[in-house]
Amino acid sequence: MYGLGAVLYHRLTGRAPFAADTPLATLGLVASAAPARPSEINSAVPRDLDTICLKCLDKDQARRYPSAAELADDLERWRTGVPIAARPARTWELAWRRVRRHPVAAALAVTTLGALVGAVAVLSQSNARIRETEKETHNAYLRESALRSDLEVALVRDRATRRELEETLQREQRSLYLERVTAAGRFYMVNQLPEAWALLDQCPEPFRQWEWRYLDSLRRAKTVAPVAHPGLVSKVGVLADGRLVSADALGDVRTWSAATRECLRRFKFGTTPISGLAVHPTKNWAAVADFNRVAVWDADTGQTVARVAGTQWVAFSPDGTRLATADRTAVRLWTVPETGPKKTADGAARSWEPAGQLTGHAAMVSAGVFTADGKQLVTAAPDQSIRTWDLDTLKQVSARSVPAPVTGLALVSGGAVLAEAHPGAVLFTDRATGQLRDRLEAPTAERAALVSERDGDTVAVGGPNGEVVVWDVAARRTAHVFRGHSGRVTSVAFGPDRRLVSGGSDRVLRLWDRDNDPAVRTLARVSAGEGGLALSPDGARIAVGSRFVGGGGAPHGLLLDTSTGRELLRFEGGPDIGFHKPSGHLVSGRRGTGAVLWDTATGRPIWGRALPGATEPLRAPAPGARQVVVAPDGSMMAIWDRQAGGIRLWSTADGTGSGFLDTDGGFAYALDFSSDGSKLAVATDETVTVWDVAARVRLNWSEAVPGATAVALSPNGRWLATVDPDRTVRLRDAATGREVRRFTGAGRGADVLAFSPDGARLVTGGTDRTVRVWDAESGRELLSLPGVTDAVTGIVWDGPRDRIYALDRAVRVWGAKAN
Repeated sequence: MYGLGAVLYHRLTGRAPFAADTPLATLGLVASAAPARPSEINSAVPRDLDTICLKCLDKDQARRYPSAAELADDLERWRTGVPIAARPARTWELAWRRVRRHPVAAALAVTTLGALVGAVAVLSQSNARIRETEKETHNAYLRESALRSDLEVALVRDRATRRELEETLQREQRSLYLERVTAAGRFYMVNQLPEAWALLDQCPEPFRQWEWRYLDSLRRAKTVAPVAHPGLVSKVGVLADGRLVSADALGDVRTWSAATRECLRRFKFGTTPISGLAVHPTKNWAAVADFNRVAVWDADTGQTVARVAGTQWVAFSPDGTRLATADRTAVRLWTVPETGPKKTADGAARSWEPAGQLTGHAAMVSAGVFTADGKQLVTAAPDQSIRTWDLDTLKQVSARSVPAPVTGLALVSGGAVLAEAHPGAVLFTDRATGQLRDRLEAPTAERAALVSERDGDTVAVGGPNGEVVVWDVAARRTAHVFRGHSGRVTSVAFGPDRRLVSGGSDRVLRLWDRDNDPAVRTLARVSAGEGGLALSPDGARIAVGSRFVGGGGAPHGLLLDTSTGRELLRFEGGPDIGFHKPSGHLVSGRRGTGAVLWDTATGRPIWGRALPGATEPLRAPAPGARQVVVAPDGSMMAIWDRQAGGIRLWSTADGTGSGFLDTDGGFAYALDFSSDGSKLAVATDETVTVWDVAARVRLNWSEAVPGATAVALSPNGRWLATVDPDRTVRLRDAATGREVRRFTGAGRGADVLAFSPDGARLVTGGTDRTVRVWDAESGRELLSLPGVTDAVTGIVWDGPRDRIYALDRAVRVWGAKAN
């Protein structure tokens, strides 16, 4: 076997396995050295043939092939590509050999395997991409979630910031509105109309409420159109037939039609400003004076009736028989003839016959007025004296000093009261004693416009601020304030049909209707005994309750038509009144005694009920007190029972009792239901409480609230407004009784109050003769409504018709819509 191996070795390498210089050395190599691998000598020898050859040449016979046959078999295996027995083949070698033996099948297998491997690789790669995509998606989701969370946080902050900014903007806009509408009202009250209307237009629209609509209605009010005048108006008058007469600074006198406002005639008196104008009471004559002369002009013919001595001031006696003119420090009197003008030889008008002269002033006479019977004349001069003259004897009857120069005089109340125009004020004094009766603060600079109504108790005053103030001397109050002139009012005069004419530096004549004041409507004047107000559910009628009458008096109330002011019904009862909403019938309560339900159609009582053991109260409550109230839905009424020391609840429909609220005694001044009738506010002289009507229990307040004389619950039941005994108006939280704010300025005489339908406004009135509109949230006074002349004892806010009603011995109406 070793020999076969040596032969095979030689054939493969071309040399013997061992070779040395000597045979002995060769045998030594055979015994001890391992032959080199054939493939080392011949690189083309396969590895398996290397193994077979070296197995044959193994030093250990046991490791050689046992026989030549086995050698031959192993060589055959090598030749056929089958793994040889001399060296166990590895798996890949077996596979490789199998491939070589079966190339087609191997190719198919390899192709299939490749496809599978490719598919697996593709799937693996796809899975890897999917996992990567999923990972990226997950990371993106996490990033998106984080961004979304950050965005949501940012949005929340942005919303909060935006809401805060919007709230700030709302507050600023609201504050701006309140400031502007308040300023607009004040400008209107001082006759600065362009400024008032400009501010009104600048008020932010979303905040415009009743006070804005009211002022806007004044702007849009239809008034008599002014008459454009060519020059500055210095004097105005009304002729006997109702025509208007005016004099200007250019020396012209004109007559105008009061109906058409057309200029009818022009008289050129001179070229200097006309300082005096007087109209004859029965003839269409006008006496005109400047600083040089006096003339009487016939407005019918356009001719001069007479020329008399005098300057600056002129006046006719009430019966028209005398003319008085100022002649420096004296007053000249002239007899007015019955006939027309007499001419001199050259055709000029003759002077009238002198009737006397009055002397005594130390300065030029600036004003004068005849008494109603024409027997006396009162004059004034810059020497700060007022003198009274007897015109029969031409003697001075009395004289007194005054603290400031007098620029105008007027007699009223049958001559008993003298109106004196001084710089800054008009004083009303007793003519006999000089004692001051009233003082009207008005900007009456030099030559103020002052005139009294013939045979009346009314004085009209004009001044630099463009207002015309009408003062009721008997009532001792302002009756009207007319605004419209853009400059100083230089002259005013009373005309027929309760008209008033004024002229001024704005070169216009204005006619005023005293029965049609756009700022306030006087629905009806009522007697001095009336007290409370209640509006019918449909707003078509308003009830006026009588004030407290003690000592067995018989008070009565009135039911008026809100459109015409016509009296519909007169009924017995006290100041507390209300309406039964389902039927429209009227409830009247007499304090401390009981109540009656009246049929408003027939004027007959439907039911009447007296309180057990009722007697007249021992004292008269405050003017704004309400001791009988009806729930807004008319289902229930509350009445204070002095004997029982609490509040009784009655059915309004039939007067049957439905409950009792124990108020622990005390004198109950006022009651008020919430808009839904679920709560009742009770004000006594000791405390104020709010009751849950259904449960018949009072709300537990965290703090005690002192007594009040008037209360009002806001429509939403959130706020409680009170008038304290010191007449301070406070707003409280109805749930806790905690004071929220007080209304500064209302404490000078507030007695009654009412909320607007939305609860945003509060209106107050009282003995200070004012009706004020307040912003409930801020406590700011927005408007002081004009036209109030007496103590206010009742207030109603009519939401559907946008009106406020108040009672001050007359029912006044202020409307945001046309009055």
